[in-house]
Amino acid sequence: MSNSLTITEKEHWKDRIAKRIGRQIDKLCAEEPGFLERVDSDAKQCALESLGVAKLRAQLDRIEQQQAKLKEREEQIEAKITATVLGIPLRKAHRGYHLGDVRDAVAKQQATHRDEVLAKTPRGREILDLEQEQDHLLDTVWLATSSKQIKDLWTKVDEMLGGDETKLQREALAIDPVKAE
Repeated sequence: MSNSLTITEKEHWKDRIAKRIGRQIDKLCAEEPGFLERVDSDAKQCALESLGVAKLRAQLDRIEQQQAKLKEREEQIEAKITATVLGIPLRKAHRGYHLGDVRDAVAKQQATHRDEVLAKTPRGREILDLEQEQDHLLDTVWLATSSKQIKDLWTKVDEMLGGDETKLQREALAIDPVKAE
């Protein structure tokens, strides 16, 4: 009878002993919660110091904390913007969920203020005048090529509605009507 163990038996006993050791380690750790985490943290700090980068890592950690706080603040503000723009309760203003609606509302509101902002400068007023001419170009072309009766009617309608003819429309009205051939 041989006293030597087979490879399978050796593996079995190695696993069994490892499990018993593991249970003892778990028991020791349970007696002092967070012990291994503190050991790992302390070991990391020692490694950073021995490598000469502890101060740099501390700076980086502070920056990461600041970024996390800023990200949280950003999400809070975005939720408030969403709630305000869409007129919904803050608790329903989920980040990203209403992003398209908010973008659309802001774009529409921006368009209403664009002309006001343009009107504050000479260049802006010139752009507004050109855009108005562009928007009314079809009417202007028709007026330039219309009969006297249509031009007269246009002028009367314009007077009745408050006169918003463009410069080119006034020029078109001054052009002699096309004579029938």
